[in-house]
Amino acid sequence: MADILTLELRTGKKTRIITGQFIEDRLPAELPGYPYRYAIRGERRNDPGEFCSLEKYVLINFCGHFFTTLPIEIDGCVPIKDWNFGGMW
Repeated sequence: MADILTLELRTGKKTRIITGQFIEDRLPAELPGYPYRYAIRGERRNDPGEFCSLEKYVLINFCGHFFTTLPIEIDGCVPIKDWNFGGMW
């Protein structure tokens, strides 16, 4: 089941706040109504509670998938400044 997740992303000097759906599983390929899927990398291995970056694909320190209704421009990775489950903070 998906949870609402709000991310505060840092791209250069800009900060963007994006809300989407989070699934802590490697298997989901899609989520109805959310056509864009990204992977969240964790700060440390086996610690899913410390998000550090949003990327297209993650193999090491994978925390989950983040689905959105709008595309996010990602060149490598986008650092996550802050996050909140359940919507805006």
